[in-house]
Amino acid sequence: MSKTQDKEQLLSWSSPTYGSVEPKPKKRKSILLHVCSFILVTEFCERLSYYGIGGTLTSLLTSKFKISTLQTTQINSLFSSLSYLTPILGAYFADAILGRYKTILLFCFFYVTGLGLCAFSLWPDVQDSLHDVFYIGLLFFVVLGSGGIKPNVVVFGADQFAGQPDATAEQESFFRWFYWAINLGSTFSFVYLANLATNGSGSIQPRYGYFAAFAIIFGAFVIAIVAFVIGSPRYKKLPPSGSLLIKSFRIFYDAGKQSFEGSMIVWNMAILAPAFIAVTVSYFLDEEYQKNISIAGMSVIVAAITFVVIFARKTSWVEVARQSLRGKHDGDEVSEIASVVRLFPYFGFMIMFWAIYSQMSTNFVVQGCQMDIRLGNTGYQLNSASLSAFDAFAILLLIPVFDKILFPLYRRIFGKNPTILQKIGAGFVLAMLSMVLAAYVEIERKNADYIPYSLDTMPSTDQGVSYDGNDAPHCSNCCETNTIGNSRYINCTEDMQDTYECHCVSIEDHSYLTGCTKEPMVDYSIWIQSGQYVLIGIAEILTSTSSYELFYNQAPSKLRSACQALNLLTTCLGTMVTGGLNTIFAFWISDNLNDGKLENMYFLLAGLMLINTFFFVIVSQQFRYFQEDKETDRVPVTLTQPIEEQKSSENDGNTSTQ
Repeated sequence: MSKTQDKEQLLSWSSPTYGSVEPKPKKRKSILLHVCSFILVTEFCERLSYYGIGGTLTSLLTSKFKISTLQTTQINSLFSSLSYLTPILGAYFADAILGRYKTILLFCFFYVTGLGLCAFSLWPDVQDSLHDVFYIGLLFFVVLGSGGIKPNVVVFGADQFAGQPDATAEQESFFRWFYWAINLGSTFSFVYLANLATNGSGSIQPRYGYFAAFAIIFGAFVIAIVAFVIGSPRYKKLPPSGSLLIKSFRIFYDAGKQSFEGSMIVWNMAILAPAFIAVTVSYFLDEEYQKNISIAGMSVIVAAITFVVIFARKTSWVEVARQSLRGKHDGDEVSEIASVVRLFPYFGFMIMFWAIYSQMSTNFVVQGCQMDIRLGNTGYQLNSASLSAFDAFAILLLIPVFDKILFPLYRRIFGKNPTILQKIGAGFVLAMLSMVLAAYVEIERKNADYIPYSLDTMPSTDQGVSYDGNDAPHCSNCCETNTIGNSRYINCTEDMQDTYECHCVSIEDHSYLTGCTKEPMVDYSIWIQSGQYVLIGIAEILTSTSSYELFYNQAPSKLRSACQALNLLTTCLGTMVTGGLNTIFAFWISDNLNDGKLENMYFLLAGLMLINTFFFVIVSQQFRYFQEDKETDRVPVTLTQPIEEQKSSENDGNTSTQ
């Protein structure tokens, strides 16, 4: 109680006013609305930029940079993997050096520099000579910038509720609305930017499409920085609490030397880095080396993660690092590290979820390229990456439904909220079903007939058109493209005719492609893909948002950014799994998918997720939640006593076990 409150209470005792009514306590302003709204706007703009890249990258690499389907999926996986690996660096800067607010601002400038380089390199007059500039901007500056933002923005937003015991429910809503903002940004990117890049829009001709898309992405990120700075006076800016990241490695090493369980965890985590590098390097090697190195790297990653999941289920081995037990480290620090170790199995289980999630930016896109992507008889073709908007639509529409209807209904029926791990497990099941549905769609797509090239999409005859090979299959906009006036045609060269069996049409003494076997469209609507995107979207609501909550509320305050970085690292490893599997089973993913077996990839992922979910259920039965101390912003953990089971309550929604 403050001094002012003490004084007012003493006055009321000494001078009572009979018949008076005590004033009601002043209602606290909504932190979510008055403070976190600026953070949510920042996240919306940043995610619009990130997914704007993701929505255009596949078509850019295939149509402009002339890269094969397999290499495109590998570079896409590399970009995603690096974007989710660098957060470890950002977490260290936030916890140990600058604090979260300054770290976010610093890395924003790396991010915006990279976006500027990418946009500049895509100006049509210089595009062919500046591929290296694009890759530097994308794979260095953007990747580095995202590393400082991703692990810190969500934690910085959650920090605004620190010291507010009555804000638990509002904080949980923040995690869900944070994810809502992410998907609002991705919706704009996939619906508008992806199609702007490939087709142009209004006065923007198709040849300027990619430049215009990246210019908008650059502008959106500038708005993100401005919004974040405007909200600065309202933020609770916690100083750097001192990172335990380096200290953690020492505790792991010292404890690991004295027990079999510890040594298995330490060494298996250590070999993840070289395995990651091996899989990445394999993308750029000749085919004869690529497969073997990728198999070796993937085998090490899978084995290492499996051992970590097995041996991290118990944390008693960490206790030997205490000074009281002849160790070298402070007991409180050891307890905090132990509270993170107990989360390691769940980091491992999340990897398979992100491997399935990454299909939306890789295999789903190339699958959509060979479906019917035309809009009626207009000749306009959708960018197949724009179907990711269905994932975002599902999240935007259903997060409020889960928040206001489904979770309260569950509470009324069962007398308690679903636990974090129950929600994650339900998301795993839906992710598995999305792969089964995607495999079914691919089987049906391959059974459909080719779409013959339509004369309606060619220029009018007053341009002096003569046709050749009009019965050829209709090519999608994933092939190399050029334009005539405001119309877009696919440039056909003699080399392309030999490589892709192009059929050409003569327009004013120039040859243009009317059909090819590289990525021919079939009479099977791309809208049928929407179901697999929606299932992943619902799975994200349950799994991804819950993982934010798990790795924040169940982690010590000094390691929250680090835990979010590890959470994001699971996304990196998941996309790496996708890239590795695509390399190992490259014979399933041919340039013309009708000659491959993409459905086998989806069935493989579904089977792996089934196994993943089975062991997740077994391991999660032993998990015990603990309650965060809102007053001190510390997590009470001791190793000398078992962690108390958390009592279910309407505020936190967590029960004692999974």
